[in-house]
Amino acid sequence: MIDLIITGSTALASVLLILWLLSIVTGTVSFIDAFWGTGFLVVAGAAAYQLPEIGERQFLALILLFLWGARLSLYLLKRYFELGEDPRYIKMTSGKSAIQRHFFTAWFVFGLQGF
Repeated sequence: MIDLIITGSTALASVLLILWLLSIVTGTVSFIDAFWGTGFLVVAGAAAYQLPEIGERQFLALILLFLWGARLSLYLLKRYFELGEDPRYIKMTSGKSAIQRHFFTAWFVFGLQGF
């Protein structure tokens, strides 16, 4: 059981690190909201990969999770492209220098998302 937790956590942390680096390049963090549903898929997929076999119920649960996560992520990504940077994130990071902003978003935006 602990190996599934470690695998899922490692996969999620890796993807969030990449997304955080992308936020530094793009200068925006609002796209992280679209990752919310996908994060569940990353963890479930990494854990399922570790299992020796997946039963019918587990497979059905993975399919339903995939459908829910994909729908949520696509909806939030569409909202991000339509509305742009979320005012909440702008307010949270206003007044911070570039390096302060990056470290702040690493913990309070991307870190808490993963946690």
